[in-house]
Amino acid sequence: MLDGNNVIDYVQFAGPESSRNLNAEFQNTNATDGYGSMWSTTLNLAGVPWGILSQIDVSDGNVPLDTTYWNDGAAPDEISGFRDFMGYGTANGSSTAQFYKTNYIVQVPYSPKVTAYEYISWQANDPLVHYLASDLNFQGTEHGGPTTGISVTTRNLLLPKPSFNLMNDRYQPWGRNSQMARIANVDHNPANLAFKDPLVRGSDYWNFPMNESSFGDWLGQIHRGTPWQTIYLKASDILGEIQNGANIGTNTWMNWTGDFDPTDTAAMAPVRDRHVVSMLAALLNTNDLRSLFSVNNSNPNAWLVLLDGLTVLTNDLPDSSGLRFGAPPQFGTLVMSSNSPQALVIASAIQSARASRPGQFFSDVGDILAIPQLTEQSPFLNLSSSIQLTNGISDEAYEMIPSQLLPLLRADSIGSIVSLNGQMLVQFTGYDGHAYAVQVSSDLINWTSINTNYPVNGIFSFTNSAAANTSPQFYRSILLQ
Repeated sequence: MLDGNNVIDYVQFAGPESSRNLNAEFQNTNATDGYGSMWSTTLNLAGVPWGILSQIDVSDGNVPLDTTYWNDGAAPDEISGFRDFMGYGTANGSSTAQFYKTNYIVQVPYSPKVTAYEYISWQANDPLVHYLASDLNFQGTEHGGPTTGISVTTRNLLLPKPSFNLMNDRYQPWGRNSQMARIANVDHNPANLAFKDPLVRGSDYWNFPMNESSFGDWLGQIHRGTPWQTIYLKASDILGEIQNGANIGTNTWMNWTGDFDPTDTAAMAPVRDRHVVSMLAALLNTNDLRSLFSVNNSNPNAWLVLLDGLTVLTNDLPDSSGLRFGAPPQFGTLVMSSNSPQALVIASAIQSARASRPGQFFSDVGDILAIPQLTEQSPFLNLSSSIQLTNGISDEAYEMIPSQLLPLLRADSIGSIVSLNGQMLVQFTGYDGHAYAVQVSSDLINWTSINTNYPVNGIFSFTNSAAANTSPQFYRSILLQ
């Protein structure tokens, strides 16, 4: 779809890529005659294929006429004349019968036909994003119809037809689950926020950011490029979903996206957006990096101060107010206070999550999104009923807190040491375009700066040849600018 020279949309179709042995499909190995053996290549005792004998036997009446296959008003006359031609009897007086009786060479009157068809239906789940072949795939068949078939009937052949007057089976926004409900070992919940954007029931429900500042509190509203997904700021990981003791998450995500490569599917899971968020937050933030809050700050009171003043949404319509599918939700706007019990819940959850991680630190800003109290378990939301969960809370409401919190955070510089050719190689992570001082200490009390470095692609490293001949040393990096 073009607007002048501007590409507005395009779709890349897959296939048809299947292959079939039609000769094998047509054949019938029955060593008998009749309509069912018209394509049999099995030889009789005289070395004649049963398919040829069947055609002759139907034509001369040795096999009773079946109008399901041979629906021709002239068939009785043709059979009568052909029987006479074959020497079985006297033909009736019709002109058709006399034709067969008075000729020395004739074609058998019954000429069977076989029709092979392969029905391929391309369907898009997300009407806004379907630029890859995998976006148009789905398991099963359209409304239960066949996808391939063989018919030896020449009349009344029923082929599957596109359902232009019905929604696609692949079309599964929030609240719709037609195709998934027919597939085993997938999540059949049509309102699972682990892989669907809450309350986004169609393409008109998107709330795309417009004329926004560069602060980045609208990050969660950017369409991420897979069916019905904005950039994912929530905590639930669909790949880890367990039901009845079995992991169905990967299968659910594959079937919903239409990408049936497990490795590719895992790489594009919603929680992988945490790395994208970390990158975008760093690019969009115009504040002095030194003024940003360390994501690994261990002081709960400092977190309470950071949370103070953030805007939150709360779904304030009761269940009895008429909340229903398709109706717009209603939210109250609050300002978080550092001395509120809700803020304490969030700050405590951050500390607990950090303490439970390997090394007890967040390696990236986006790692904080694994804390459900920031989103789907926010203490500011009414999560008390299925009515609220299905019809009362939007994606924007779920992600209101992290969308404001992320631009205020920065990742710490993380170091590692390896031995390379007898030398000590020290490596640190950091933000490109910023200066970091590397300091060394032997007692973790007195530190000495030994060089200044600028990360490239988020990493800088150096070798300290003197370290091999000294007492044990410790290294740290300090953000300078």
